[in-house]
Amino acid sequence: MGSIVYHYTDAQAFEGVVENATLWGTDFRYLNDSQELIYTWAAFVERLERLAAEPGQDSEVYRAQLRALELMNARNLMEFDDAMFVACFTELADRISQWTHYGAMGRGFALGFDAERMSSLQVPQYNRALDGRLDGPVVATIAGGPEAGQQIELTWNGYLQKVVYGDAARDLVVDELIEYVQRIAEDGASFDINVGNCISHTHALVHRLPLVKHSDFEHEREHRITITEHHGGRSPNQKAALRSLGRQPFLAWSSGELVTVDVQFRPHETKLFVPYVELPFEREALVRVIIGPVVNHHLAAATVRRMLDRNGFRHTQIDPSNSSLQA
Repeated sequence: MGSIVYHYTDAQAFEGVVENATLWGTDFRYLNDSQELIYTWAAFVERLERLAAEPGQDSEVYRAQLRALELMNARNLMEFDDAMFVACFTELADRISQWTHYGAMGRGFALGFDAERMSSLQVPQYNRALDGRLDGPVVATIAGGPEAGQQIELTWNGYLQKVVYGDAARDLVVDELIEYVQRIAEDGASFDINVGNCISHTHALVHRLPLVKHSDFEHEREHRITITEHHGGRSPNQKAALRSLGRQPFLAWSSGELVTVDVQFRPHETKLFVPYVELPFEREALVRVIIGPVVNHHLAAATVRRMLDRNGFRHTQIDPSNSSLQA
């Protein structure tokens, strides 16, 4: 077994995790840091604006990317319709700061996952009908090999990656995003063609954002699994933006059904409802459960053992917290 990352949670969520072998990825706009993703994206847009105003052959490319963001309503990510969903982990086992912020003030659990087994989770994808409802999972046909011709459900990977912190790390990512925009543009292409190319690739830019946070959060030593709402970034806003250009091949790219993850909603005291997606994992990935330091019932460990065994987690180790946190 390799390194372990921990997901702190309360008793109700723990029950759902072990019964369904799934975690929840939350829409980034509902996380505890109000500047999630905006921290890097705002710096990226500001750099684009500055470069677009400067003389030089690349200024047209930067203007094309800015125009693409306008057409998709994506200059402000809080208004963009291709949500990024995030499941959060930490390297810190049995730490007071984690218990108080994420572990129900010590009344919850720290779930220890084998990082290697969690490195790539396969998340089901669904067709979304015109009326907005899900219309069954997307299926794909195997093209070659002994299973050629068989149909399987389409999944999209959510990857576990380490978070980096601070302005220097943010600026490096912004540099990479700017270089990516430069590569998108075709030599000699018209402005509209470059706008269309930028629209089609914005999904790849957004994917980098959840892995950079402000230095105020560096003590959390976080890792994250991330996945976007729409397969390939083809959201309604992206499709509408491509159609507005009125040109091939963008008209073809903007046609067809929407393919999305299954976004669900859970009640919240102050946010009314919080959008989330389920992230299935292999049961073997949950290798350790730490019971919160404030839990003191003499049957707590025995009860957790029974829950884990009943749901296929007989291999999972159970430990009491050694934290000094008290009720």
